Amino acid sequence: MENITLNVKRLLEEVPHGVTIVAAAKTRTLTEMRQVLESGITSIGHNFIQEAEASNTNVGDGVHWHFIGHLQRNKVKKAALLFDIVETIDSVALAAALDKQCCLLGKFMP
Repeated sequence: MENITLNVKRLLEEVPHGVTIVAAAKTRTLTEMRQVLESGITSIGHNFIQEAEASNTNVGDGVHWHFIGHLQRNKVKKAALLFDIVETIDSVALAAALDKQCCLLGKFMP
């Protein structure tokens, strides 16, 4: 576990000011995600909606959640609820569907 903390701190020292590091959470435990956050990372990326559902409520506050996988149209409603940003929009129709869900939630998603 110390390696996570050391790696994150080293990485944060190397990136230019204003760069956001999004730590991909694929197959990572809640303990590992918490350690990354405690080390200074503020954004977590998920590529599966199911994994995000399991971890978002258990990791804590102050996290910016990114969806980094292929978003299927039938998962748009859940994505709007779970994420602060979706990085992988591949069609105008999908963007419109996500925007509609965000509007219904009173949520702005860049």
